[in-house]
Order: sequence, then C-alpha cells, then structure tokens
Amino acid sequence: MKRHRYSLGMRCSLLSLAVGLLAVGARALPASAQSPAKLQITVAPGYRLETVSRDLKVPRGVVQTDPTTAYVIEFGGWQPNTGSLVKLTRANATSQTWSSKRVLTKLDRPVGLAPGPDAKLYVGEVGRVSRFDPKASTVTLEKVIGDLPGKGLHPLSTFAFTNDKQLIVNVGSNTNNCEASKNKPTCPAAEGSKPLASLRRYRFDWTTGKAGGYTVIARGLRNSMGLAVHSSGTVMEAENGRDAINDADPKLSDDTLPHDELNVIKDGSNFGWPYCFDDGRNSPEFPKYACSATVKPHLLLPAHSAPLGLTYWRNQLIVSYHGYRDTGHRLVGFPVDAHGLVTGRGVELLSGWVEVDDQLAGGPVGTSVGLDGSLWVTDDRNNFIFRLVAA
Repeated sequence: MKRHRYSLGMRCSLLSLAVGLLAVGARALPASAQSPAKLQITVAPGYRLETVSRDLKVPRGVVQTDPTTAYVIEFGGWQPNTGSLVKLTRANATSQTWSSKRVLTKLDRPVGLAPGPDAKLYVGEVGRVSRFDPKASTVTLEKVIGDLPGKGLHPLSTFAFTNDKQLIVNVGSNTNNCEASKNKPTCPAAEGSKPLASLRRYRFDWTTGKAGGYTVIARGLRNSMGLAVHSSGTVMEAENGRDAINDADPKLSDDTLPHDELNVIKDGSNFGWPYCFDDGRNSPEFPKYACSATVKPHLLLPAHSAPLGLTYWRNQLIVSYHGYRDTGHRLVGFPVDAHGLVTGRGVELLSGWVEVDDQLAGGPVGTSVGLDGSLWVTDDRNNFIFRLVAA
C-alpha cells in the first residue's frame, strides 16, 4: 500500500467568521464555565458554519436522529460518573432554534455515540458499551458489552460499526509508552490474547441483538480515539502518539516526534506500540525490537495534533485535531479515493481557532453527518456544537 506524508494541511484562502448565537436554543444548559458569546474561527471558502448549541458540559459525540432531534454526549470531565446524555430538539425541520435537555446523567466518562444497524444509539463509557432506543418516551440504557478493561491512562471507549454489522471497539493503553518495561524484550500490556492498545471486533446476534465474543483484530495502537468505516468497507483509525519522547532520549524532539497517525485496519495487524513509532523507528525504550515487521502508517499527521474524531464526508476524511499545542485546534479534510484512502494534502476546513478574549483554543472532537448532509462538530473546550454546511 502506498503511504503518504501530509502535514497540517494546505491553507487555501480562508474567510474569518464570528459564530454568533442565532441558532442557540433559549434553554441552553448551564456548564461549569459559560461559553463565550461568539467564537472567532476561520472557515474555508465554500463552507459556512452555524451554531446549534452552546453551554454544554464538554460535548463530544453527536448524532442527529430525525429532522427535529439530535443527541449529544457530555463527557463532563475526568471525574468518574459526571457525564450526561443530552437531547436537542427543535419545533420543526426549518427552525434554527434548538432546546436542550439532559435525559441521562452520571455516565462514566462517555465519549462514543453512534447509530447501530438496529436503529438504536450506542454509547461508549469506561468499561462498557450500551444502547438505547431514541424513539422511546424514556431513555433507558441497555448494556451490550461490559468487559472492556478501562484501565490506566487511556480508558475511554470509542467504537464504530463495520458494514457487516460487527462492532470495533478501542482498548487503549494503560501507560504512555510502557516505561516500566524499558530495555526489556516486550511490554506485557501489549502482548497475549487480551492485549491493551488494541482493537476488538465483537460479533452480534442480531436476532436477539446481543453481542457475542470478540477477536483482537489489531494491536500496537496506543489509543484509537478516532475510528471511521468507509462505504467500501475500509476501516480507518486515528492514532494518538506518545508524549515526552525526549525524556527517553534527549536527542529526540518532543515538539516534532512522534507523529500522530492514520492507519488502515486489517485483521492481524501489529502497528508497533510501544516498541516503534512513525515509519517503523524503534522507540528509545525498545531498541532491539523488530520494527521492520510492523505495519507502517497510512499517513503521518503532525505530532501532538491529537486526532480525536474521524468521519467520511463529501469525499473527504474529516479529522478533528484536538491538540492544545500549535498543531491542534482545527478541522482538516483529506481527499479520499473510492476505497476511502487518502489521496492528497488536507485542507483546513476550520482553523484560526485560537485563544483570544474569552475564547479558548478550539477543541474539535465529535463529527457526524446530519440528515441534510451537513457536518455536525462538537467543541469540548468552548462547549459549542456547530453545523458545517457546503455553501
């Protein structure tokens, strides 16, 4: 497979947009810190940005279920059981005013939200995946998977359904780079039949709607916060690379290494964490590991850009750069071919999303395609939800 190296993305002529409150519901929910009255964001030509809601509490996943309804995951914070599920509603399909209501509370650090093949919505919390019927009068969670490790540094549950109705779930690493195993042959957390830093594929019996056993389909993935399935069947993963590589080797720059990655997931793949980084380079802690045998990235992203969301939209792979460093806080669209593979440089659809006045640097996370073809985007630092529309 041909691999590509693309950096921050090609800057085309961009227009500055102050995102106001015209589309914000009158009963917006209070957050721990109030959102700014408007955001200053640079929007690529050919698009416009509309505000759907604000003053949520660290919004992450978002899904529109019908013309007048959408659901949003509020992560809440890293304290357990502070997350929520919010229902957004509007009077009719043309109304610009959305109101908000929390329908579930005390969720444990939820991030994932996606529709399943059964028309139910699936929610990823630490240690489990559950679902609910969005058409029911009362929202009740039904546990689907309850054996996720949820350990250590990366306990969050992101997931995606494949085209054949199976569920791929992230099992994040419990450490930054398995520092306790430095200069040892292997890292226990990355080995064995139930490794961390892996992706599991769960089988479903859709007659009963219950998840069966799972297969570890890929390992050596530090934290797969972004997952997307193309219509062709390609499964793409966004990899969040390690921090503080210079602590392990002062000759290496933490500013530029390691790159975050986009990876194409195939059964049996080993992408090398914690032994390798970038295009098969040995990590300082594991100089003798055979990195040449690991699968190389499909695309290298900027170091510490922190890609937390992936969505295919309008013949692009949309990547949310959530990072707080200069490489983060932007939304990038990469052109893709008929198989969902990146074919060229990325374009920054949302950029200039920096700290100014009472605005924090942007924190794009969840993206999903709305029923009208728009792209919904959450910002978990300023607590906004937007729609990006092709003008």
